[in-house]
Amino acid sequence: MTSYRKAPNEAKRKKKLTRLSGLTEQLIAPALVKKSAYLNQLIAHWPQIAGPYAQWAKPADIHPATAEDKDGSLTLSIHSGRGPEALAQSDDILRRVNQFVGFQLASQVRVKQDLPLNPHQGTSANPLSAPVSQPKSASLQEALDRLGKTLENRGKK
Repeated sequence: MTSYRKAPNEAKRKKKLTRLSGLTEQLIAPALVKKSAYLNQLIAHWPQIAGPYAQWAKPADIHPATAEDKDGSLTLSIHSGRGPEALAQSDDILRRVNQFVGFQLASQVRVKQDLPLNPHQGTSANPLSAPVSQPKSASLQEALDRLGKTLENRGKK
């Protein structure tokens, strides 16, 4: 049996399995720290950065521009129905974001229409208590009152 001699700098081989996630985490962690730092900055200062757009758009994800990929992207969560407006205003939003960080962080905007609408915004505390119009039938009014009370009780559970 022939034995071979190991090089002095060759590491000893481990006899047990190593999780792949443990190895990749060390490689990916620096990139994630940088990415999350930019996203945290954007979230923290979003009302100042976005101005009027902050009411209906929030930063959801960022893929910063790199040396290999010059086209970074900013993903915004927006209210449903605001997609065309967000895309039309994307140049202004990108200008504001890039001006805030001081360099070309992103060159395109992606939108996700997943930001929930606030149905009570600008209305009274209980929208069911404000009548839209008075029904002409008393029985219809009673039925609507019962329906409103049922819906109110469901919301309290």
